[in-house]
Amino acid sequence: GISKDKMSVPSYQELSSEKVPTITVNGVTARVIAGSALGVSSQIFTRTPTIYIHFTMSPKSKLQQLIPHQYNSFIYIVNGKAKFGNSETFFEAHNTLILSKSNSSDGIEVNTEKDSCSFVLIAGEPIGEEVVQHGPFVMNTHEEINQAISDYRNSKNGFEKMKNWKPKFA
Repeated sequence: GISKDKMSVPSYQELSSEKVPTITVNGVTARVIAGSALGVSSQIFTRTPTIYIHFTMSPKSKLQQLIPHQYNSFIYIVNGKAKFGNSETFFEAHNTLILSKSNSSDGIEVNTEKDSCSFVLIAGEPIGEEVVQHGPFVMNTHEEINQAISDYRNSKNGFEKMKNWKPKFA
């Protein structure tokens, strides 16, 4: 599991728009925020294997994108329309498609006809751990939740600056 990483020091990765790896092949443009597409990979570090790609497809174009069969994945269509997977239906803007897992397939095919299509693919390897949530705290056990609440109240373990913190809008 990945629970060993949940108490890691938080980090931030700046990726300006012009540094997002972008490639266009046969009418398909991929902006690779995390993961890989069309032979290009992102430099973003993720603790859990993750895919986040913004695709823009010209009319009459085809995409075959690898998604490991064990990943949970979805597509959000930003604009236009396309056929996804083996569906004969065109899916249009503002729809979310939850992709099913298949041991016989490692990816999805997307086809456009007379319209273009822009969509994001987001996918990741399931962590497969118990989740316990209380307010803003998310941990693996009730004991960890209680410890996080205690740490918050006592300004410890990442909450040290809370004691003197005041919101700027107050």
